[in-house]
Amino acid sequence: MSLSDILAGNTINADDMFDIVGIRVRKTTNGTAFPSTTTMANESGMSVAVEAGLTYDFDAAIVYEAGTTADIKLAWTFPSATFYYTAASVSTAGAYLPIVSANEASGTAKSFGGLGIGTPEVIVYTGFIVVTTAGNLQFQRAQNVSTAENTRINAGSWIRINEKL
Repeated sequence: MSLSDILAGNTINADDMFDIVGIRVRKTTNGTAFPSTTTMANESGMSVAVEAGLTYDFDAAIVYEAGTTADIKLAWTFPSATFYYTAASVSTAGAYLPIVSANEASGTAKSFGGLGIGTPEVIVYTGFIVVTTAGNLQFQRAQNVSTAENTRINAGSWIRINEKL
């Protein structure tokens, strides 16, 4: 569905709206808890394909729960020989309030604070990616400090990429 397909008085369902605004991936269920691990791992369902030779605008919102001891670390992996820039902000009163701006290697993790299990927080990313080798833009996560707390990525998280013309 495109904007030109919408007539006055018609209803737009959520899937059509996500297509119109370019959201490529969204979590509909809470992720599996990942206690007691500081090893980065792919978050299931949080990956988008990118094509060689294209540039994309990129943004994402990551809803997470992390304990005050474990906190959380997040990263993005992407094809080799790809230039990447992103800015991240945290809406939290937790331990860390970073604004991150970087041109970093694939898989570089950044740590963010946690307010405790049961208190969701949001990190918003924005930037662009210039792709020279086709592959996937993949979101990763782990605890920053290994504890038994059930850190997780929640439903409502999403990734949007739009090809720059």
